[in-house]
Amino acid sequence: MWRTAFRVSRLSLRGPSLIYRPVRLPFLPPVVAEQRCVRREYSSQGPAPKKLMVISLPNPFIWARTRIYVFLIQTFLDQEFSLDEFNKGARQAFLFVSRMLSQKKFDALENLVAEEVLKDLEEKCSGLSDNHREALVAESDEILYLSPGLFSIYYGANETKFVNILVRFWYMKNVDLREEEPEGTEVFGMLKGFRNANERILTANYEFRREFTQGVKPEWTITHIEHSKL
Repeated sequence: MWRTAFRVSRLSLRGPSLIYRPVRLPFLPPVVAEQRCVRREYSSQGPAPKKLMVISLPNPFIWARTRIYVFLIQTFLDQEFSLDEFNKGARQAFLFVSRMLSQKKFDALENLVAEEVLKDLEEKCSGLSDNHREALVAESDEILYLSPGLFSIYYGANETKFVNILVRFWYMKNVDLREEEPEGTEVFGMLKGFRNANERILTANYEFRREFTQGVKPEWTITHIEHSKL
């Protein structure tokens, strides 16, 4: 359902006039309180899988701003808009897109990712090592947390209406990158005591755009993708 909903609607990317554009505030990473199941192989006599619980402590300014924008969207653009449903769809899109990028199956993303973004990703992915391409993939049980961070509401020509939502994902990968973890994952430092040497907490930013003009299908397109080294 959501894979269909996220199919690109060939929106104009010529920069519609800006109506609401908040100042970008930093994402606040979630706090790791205790252990949650992470995928590992254990023998029948081996230790039980360690667990990890992720507790969200959102930045109060971002939390309040998000609620204001959801209210604006529901009041002036689409009263049936649901942030929970959007987050579910964003999560599924992230799982699919990250896998296709890792496998360099760019044709599969033509109806989901904006054309200009896809061309740029093809060039960048071609220069990645196998390990870095593996690090792009996020499995469902590897996602620790996701958070909508920046909302934008635009009016374009002929009274067209657009909404952009930037979402950040935190996910755990067992991959040998032989480098420091990305900025913003220090909050997970307590995990180092039970993670193996190759496990990393990685982040990715995906921006989604939808046209809310009356009569236009409710389809989202991804207009920005940012992974570590990508």
